[in-house]
Amino acid sequence: MRSWIDVDGDRPQVARRTISDQKFMWLMAANFSGNFYFEIMNDGGSVNAQRYLQFLQAALQSFSSDLNRNVKDFTVMHDNARPHVAMLVKQWLAQAGVATVKQPAYSPDVNLQDRFVFRNFETFRRGKLSRNAAEILSLTSQYLNAISTSALMKEFDHFKEDLASIIEAEGNYL
Repeated sequence: MRSWIDVDGDRPQVARRTISDQKFMWLMAANFSGNFYFEIMNDGGSVNAQRYLQFLQAALQSFSSDLNRNVKDFTVMHDNARPHVAMLVKQWLAQAGVATVKQPAYSPDVNLQDRFVFRNFETFRRGKLSRNAAEILSLTSQYLNAISTSALMKEFDHFKEDLASIIEAEGNYL
């Protein structure tokens, strides 16, 4: 690495990021009734089609039993990530009779998790250290339990208004 050296000859200090030895992935689903379903992946792996399908099946089963509804009564909104559009997932959703809505590409404003859940989680977890899956699961549970149903419903109302505005603007940026 080249750098300018001051008159004393001291090299400037460079801050370097360290790569964590553990990777945690948080999978989360929410419905309009204010229910959350989430899992923490702590095996360091990535979400593939099979893993996403398992999560999706578990989330829909949880919602259907909580709300005493059939799985086919739900609509799934997800983005264009490879696991979401994998043939395995598409076939299962079609076979189960679950409707899907695709989130437009590069549109975090129409992604409930990005615009509300994850943004607020960053503020909630500030200053709280999580070193393992149990601590992350505990922190996640605390956070989701702290979200009031009224706050979530208010966000859903804003979300619906924004979607209507996007439709009215024929998909153009607002």
